[in-house]
Amino acid sequence: MEQVDVLKKGLEQLIHLVNRKWDFTFVVSSGIWTSNGWHWEGGILQAFDLMYFSEGSAQLTLHNRKLEVNKGDVVFHDYQYRSMCEPSVFKLFYITIGSSHPETFEELTRIFSLLISVSKPVKTANVEDFFLDAFQEEAAGKPFSSLAIKQRYLNILIHLYRRLGFQDSEGKYFPFNHRKGDIADRIQKILNGEYSGMVSLKSLGRRLGLNPRYMGTVFKEINEVTVRQYLIRIRLNAAKKLLRYTSMKVVDIALETGFGDGQHFCKTFKKHIGNTPLEFRDSVQTIPEETTKQI
Repeated sequence: MEQVDVLKKGLEQLIHLVNRKWDFTFVVSSGIWTSNGWHWEGGILQAFDLMYFSEGSAQLTLHNRKLEVNKGDVVFHDYQYRSMCEPSVFKLFYITIGSSHPETFEELTRIFSLLISVSKPVKTANVEDFFLDAFQEEAAGKPFSSLAIKQRYLNILIHLYRRLGFQDSEGKYFPFNHRKGDIADRIQKILNGEYSGMVSLKSLGRRLGLNPRYMGTVFKEINEVTVRQYLIRIRLNAAKKLLRYTSMKVVDIALETGFGDGQHFCKTFKKHIGNTPLEFRDSVQTIPEETTKQI
C-alpha cells in the first residue's frame, strides 16, 4: 500500500473512532511546547500524541526512527515507545489522548501504529488556528467541556484530511455529512448555544472545516436570513427576556447577550424593536405586588 493511502486510511479510522468512542477516551494533556526538546523513555504512559510544528525545525527520534521536522509538519506518536527531540528553535502544538477502555485503547494503538508507519512527517499548513481554538476555552478559564474538546480535535483531523487533498465521497468517516440542511442545522445549534461569545463566519468555518462564504450562502438559502441577521435575532430575544424578568443593568445585558457594549446594544435594540431597552422594560416588566404584614 502506498504511504499516501496508509495515511488516508489511518486518518479516516481515527476520525471515525473519535466520533464513535469519544466517551471512552480522555485528554491526557494539551498545549504548546517550545525549543527545550525532550527525552521520553516510553512504556509508562499509554497515550497518543498529535503534534503540529508551527515554527522552526527539530530532530526527532520516534521508536528508533529519526525524523527531520520543519514548520508545517504534523507528527503522530505513541507514548508506549521511546521518543527524543534535541533542543532547538521550534514551536509545536500538541493534544495527547488516551483510553482506559481496553477495546478502545487497542483500536487507538492499531490506528496510531498505522499513522506512525508513514516514514515522513505529514506536511500541511494553516493548522495553528485549529489548535488555538481548541485551547481558548481552557485559557479563558471556562469549565472543561468534553464535547467541545472532542469537536475541536475532530476539526483538526478533518482539516488535516482535507488539506492533504483527500475526499470522503461516501460520507462514511466524517461525523456529519455536508448536505445543505445539515450545515444550516449545525450552524444554528452553535449560534443558539454560543450567541453571547465572539461568533463569526470565519470561526464557524474553522470549527466545521468548511469555506465561510459557502456556509453563509447555504445558511441564507435554508433560513432566508443571513448568519449575522439570525445571530442578532437570538441575541435580541435573549436581551428581551433579561429586560422583562430581571433588574440587570442595560450595560450588563449588552455584555451578557454578546453585543459587547451598551451603546451598540441600545442602537441595535431601537432599530429592530422600535423602543430603547429601558422603554421596552417599562412597557413589559411585571412588578411583583408588595406583601403587607398583618398586625
